[in-house]
Amino acid sequence: MLEVALQGLPARAQLTVADAAARSGLSLDDAERGLHQLSTQFRGTLSATDQGELLFRFPYGLSLPLTKKPWFLRAVDRVKRVVVGVGKFVVRAWVSIVMVGYAVVFVALALALMFGGKSDSDRGAGNALGVVLRVLFEALYWTFHPFSPMARRNVWDGSIYDERRPQRGRGQRSRQVRRFGQMVTIQEDDDVDAEEVPFYEKVNRFVFGPEADPPMPIEVHKKRLVAQIRAKQGRIGLLDVMRVTGLPREEADPLIARLLLDFEGEVDVDDNGAITYRFEKLRKTAGDTAATAPPPSWDRKKVAPPVTGNAVGANFLVGAVNAFNVVMATVALSLNMTVERLVHLFQHWNSVIPVEPLPYGGVPVVLGLVPLVFSLVLFALPALRMLRHGQKERAVADDNARAEVLKTVFQTMTDAAARGEAVAGVREDRLKQAWRKATGKAPDDQELIAAVVALGGDVDMDAMAEGRGLYRFRDLEAEVNSLQADRAAASVAEEAVGEVVYRAE
Repeated sequence: MLEVALQGLPARAQLTVADAAARSGLSLDDAERGLHQLSTQFRGTLSATDQGELLFRFPYGLSLPLTKKPWFLRAVDRVKRVVVGVGKFVVRAWVSIVMVGYAVVFVALALALMFGGKSDSDRGAGNALGVVLRVLFEALYWTFHPFSPMARRNVWDGSIYDERRPQRGRGQRSRQVRRFGQMVTIQEDDDVDAEEVPFYEKVNRFVFGPEADPPMPIEVHKKRLVAQIRAKQGRIGLLDVMRVTGLPREEADPLIARLLLDFEGEVDVDDNGAITYRFEKLRKTAGDTAATAPPPSWDRKKVAPPVTGNAVGANFLVGAVNAFNVVMATVALSLNMTVERLVHLFQHWNSVIPVEPLPYGGVPVVLGLVPLVFSLVLFALPALRMLRHGQKERAVADDNARAEVLKTVFQTMTDAAARGEAVAGVREDRLKQAWRKATGKAPDDQELIAAVVALGGDVDMDAMAEGRGLYRFRDLEAEVNSLQADRAAASVAEEAVGEVVYRAE
């Protein structure tokens, strides 16, 4: 009912609880609960005035749920998913039909030319194809023979050659094998078989890169925030949410609104306009479970995705098969190997009378142009991705830098509050040092200012006039100071559940 009543409001409009009650006819309590509910769905934000009045704001109107992006980004993602899905289907068909099928056809064609053709021209073409095949087959054999560093499994004893660096936390197993007449001990990963992927999936990774990790579900964020609430005497603020989830402010605000609804929380506003959130009912405990704060989001460093995600041997194998098709398609083009000429060759396979080759019949499409173009495209996509890999690494480094900035802001404020000092901004040199720690280079002024503004900060003009670089986060500073006092005053009785008066056993 409230959503319908608020339709037509201009974007970025602000509402008090009384405004919502007046437009909808709901009671003040129902209007407030309804505004919190809408904030969870439509990325609403919350602010407070110096008179303690709550203001609800919907920057995107009532049309953008929390779990969705703006419409144009959703359209781009939808087109991207369709294109990638169709592309993967084509690649899988290419693996089963084109890559393998063309390789078999080219081998059969080479054999036919080497042993079936009687004319000098056919015999010369057969010899040329024979040389190409011999070089490729020799390269594949000496690459994947049992003693090659590219070989995944040793054919002598079945042991695994791990092509990657050992991963922390993976179990190891030992077993005795006979190698060249002697018993030796080898080490293998317990989950080697689980890591095996189909060949077509390796080709997908080679062409499109590894699948991106999905974003952390909202339910996981909620679970971690509940642990934070219980560990912090049932009182948290916006900075706590950003610390635990790593979400930007525009998504942290509506997530708090969802917590208020799900766990019967209350919004507190002090005399300085600081907004904090109280969840007394989440403090109830029987005493058998410890309240432990979850690790901060900045401990989970982002890593740029690899170019393919395959082992070196898998990439070499896919590239070798694709290169084989490129070479053979080029040879087919040079020999004018059209379908008609191929049929003509097989029709006269065992002819004792020399048969003249067919005259020029145009560009060979099936055996030449199609496999050449598709194979070159399969090489071009990972090559383009490799060229952009440095850009992705820089983007990930910037994300980690912004996380370090958040860490510095959080630690500076909480440390000052713990010492009983008034929180009064964060020095510019500390923020630059945090950025340099994550990226290895100092940020330019625009990068740092953008990170500060995203956290709701601004430049302290008085400090700048004195020649000192200082950034203020006034709403977060007030929040930290208020939480420090509220947590100190929180009663232990909120955790009590009372005496047991009845037990069903």
